[in-house]
Amino acid sequence: MDIHIVFGRCAKGILVNSGVFLPNEIKLICLEDILNIGPICDLDDSPQEREEWLVNVYEINTLEERGVRKIVTEDIEKIKTLLESINENNKVFLWTGIDPIDIISTARLLSHFPKSHNNVYIVDYSNIAVKNEYGNTVFPRSLVTTSLEQVKVIAKKFKKMSNEEFIKWNKLWREIKKDTSQLRILDKKGNIKGKEESYFDSLLESYCTKEFQKPARIIGAVLCDIDFNVGDGYLNWRLKQLVGKKKIEARGELNEMRDYEVKLR
Repeated sequence: MDIHIVFGRCAKGILVNSGVFLPNEIKLICLEDILNIGPICDLDDSPQEREEWLVNVYEINTLEERGVRKIVTEDIEKIKTLLESINENNKVFLWTGIDPIDIISTARLLSHFPKSHNNVYIVDYSNIAVKNEYGNTVFPRSLVTTSLEQVKVIAKKFKKMSNEEFIKWNKLWREIKKDTSQLRILDKKGNIKGKEESYFDSLLESYCTKEFQKPARIIGAVLCDIDFNVGDGYLNWRLKQLVGKKKIEARGELNEMRDYEVKLR
C-alpha cells in the first residue's frame, strides 16, 4: 500500500476532503509537531525539553498541555513505527511544501530512512502552477494553501527522489540539529535559517499604534508580511513578551488574542 505523509491537521483535512484517494486506498500519516519553533528533538532524544518549552510559550492549561506533549511524542512514535514496518515495495509520498514546518519535518524523517529504500516521492511545489476558481494562475506553496479542487492536479506532480536529494536532506537535518536557535524560518532563497526568538518583535511593534487594537489585527498583518513563517500562537506569545518588556501597553487578560488589546506606550 502506498504511504502518504502530510504535515499538520489542516493539510490532512484538505487531502482527505479532496476525495483524490479513497479512505482504504492509501495509508495516511499526519505529522503534527511544529518543528520550526522550540528545541529540536530527534527520535532518540528525550522530548521533555521541547515539551516544556512549548507549554511555557503557549501558557496553556492542563488539558491542552497533555495535547501538546502528546503531539511531540506521537510524531516520534509514528516515525519509528513507519521505519519498522516499511519495505522496498512501499511507495512513500511526501506532501512537503515550501514551508519551514514541512521542510524540517521532512528532513528529520528522511534522515532515518534506510539507504536501501529508493521508493520515495516528493511534491515539487516550486514548479507547480494551477488555476483557481476564477481561471487565474496561482502558485500554491503547500497543501495548506491548496484548494480542494487543486489537490487532484498536485497529486500528479510527485517526483522520485534521487540519492543526491537524500544526501541533501540528511545534511540539512544535521545542520538544524547543530543550530541552537529556538526559531527557524525560510529566507528568500528558501533556505532554513535559525533566528532569535525576538526576530519578529520589531515588526509586531511597528503595527502597534497609539490607539488600542486587538492583537489579531497586528498579528494578521505580520503573518502576511512574513509569508506565514510562524503561526499566530507564536506571534501572540511575542506580543505578550513586548508587553512584559514595557515596549507596548495592554489592557485585558494576557491570554488568547481575543482577551486583550495593545497600543504603543
